[in-house]
Amino acid sequence: MDVAKHYGTGQFVTKAIPNPRPLRSIRRSLPIYLFSSSEDPVGERLEGLRILMGRYRSAGLWNISHHFYPGGRHEMLNEVNSIEVRTDLLLWISSVLQW
Repeated sequence: MDVAKHYGTGQFVTKAIPNPRPLRSIRRSLPIYLFSSSEDPVGERLEGLRILMGRYRSAGLWNISHHFYPGGRHEMLNEVNSIEVRTDLLLWISSVLQW
């Protein structure tokens, strides 16, 4: 599969990850955190992320968290609300680490 071919099309998720079968090799309890923004063309303005979450669930993955930010574009770690995004990411990491 040529993932790079779909990257700039705004259909990265729906075209590059067409079905959940390859995802079944991922450990089902693996914590997954997805974050994106409402204006990210790569994530198809959240629609692609919702589809990806559904494909993860169809593959048996259940430990999925997400945070969607209004107004941002693709590089959420460099957006005007980067402190909020980084804080949310660190809080999530802290919540899944076993100390």
